[in-house]
Amino acid sequence: MPTVSGVPIISGGLFQFLIDGYAPPTWDGDEYVWPAPVSAATCYDVWTESNTQWVDYDEHQWGLCFPGLLNQIWSDNTYVFAAIDFGLDVIDMVTEQKVAYAEFEYGFSTVWADDDNVYLGSYTDGVKYIPRTCISGTTASGTPSDLTSCLADYVTYYNMSSQRVLYLHGAGNYMSFCTPNEVFAEYRTEFGGSYCGTTVSGARKCFTLPDGTFYYTSVSGNSADAWAVSRVNNFTFPPAVEYRTGGWMLPLDVRITDIFVTTAGTDNTLFIATSSGVCVIDEGTSAYGMYYNIGG
Repeated sequence: MPTVSGVPIISGGLFQFLIDGYAPPTWDGDEYVWPAPVSAATCYDVWTESNTQWVDYDEHQWGLCFPGLLNQIWSDNTYVFAAIDFGLDVIDMVTEQKVAYAEFEYGFSTVWADDDNVYLGSYTDGVKYIPRTCISGTTASGTPSDLTSCLADYVTYYNMSSQRVLYLHGAGNYMSFCTPNEVFAEYRTEFGGSYCGTTVSGARKCFTLPDGTFYYTSVSGNSADAWAVSRVNNFTFPPAVEYRTGGWMLPLDVRITDIFVTTAGTDNTLFIATSSGVCVIDEGTSAYGMYYNIGG
C-alpha cells in the first residue's frame, strides 16, 4: 500500500469534480420540480430507485439546493421529508407525489425522522417535531394533508443559548444537533433518557451512529480559518478524536462542508466533503485518502 511519511494511503480512482462542464450520471428516476417562491431559482431534484437518494444536479450536492428554498432532505422507505424555507413537505416514496405539508413562518433548516417522529430544526425556535401518526397520506379529495396543527415543540432537558438549529441527525434512540455555539446529543427511551452538551463556537453539522457515537464539524473564526471534525464517545466531552485542517489528513485552507460516516463494529469510515474534494478516513487502520476537486 502506498504511504506518505509512513502513513498508509487509501487507493482508489480519481473523482473528477469539475465545476465547469460537469456531466452528471444518468439516473433511473423521475424528476420532482420543487415549487419555487417568488424571485427564487427553481430547484430540480431527482429521486433514483438504484440510489434511494435525492440528488440536486444543479449544485452537484446530495440533499441540498439553492439558498432560500430547499434546505435538507431526509428519506426512509416510506417518505421523503423536505425541510424548506416555509415549512415541511412530505413526498410519498412510491407515488413520488406530495402527500402532506406543514407550514412554519420562518421555515426549517434541517430534518431527521425515526419510526415515531419527524424532527425539525428551525432558524428561530429550536427543535420541533411532528408525530408520524399524523401522516396518513392525501385527503379524500387528493390534496396534500395539512400537518401544521401536529407541529409541536420538542422539549429537551437542557437550555440552549441559541434557538437557531443548524443541523440535526440521529440513529435509533440517539439524536444530536448543532446550534452556532453548541453541540448536543441525547439518548431517548420510554423510561426517560440522558443527554450531553457543550459549548462549541462555530459548530456546523453533526452525524450520529447507532451506538451513540457522534461526530460534529466546526470552524474557528471565519470560513478561512481552521476547520475540524470531532468524535465524541460515550456522551463524554471533550472529544476523543479531532481531525483538523492543516494536520496530516486534512489539507490546510480547505472548508469542511459535510460529513458522512459508515460503521463496521468499532471501526468507522469518515467521508468528509471539503471545498477541495473528499477526504476518506478509515479509523480502524488510520489509512486515509484525499480525492481532489480537479479544475477548481
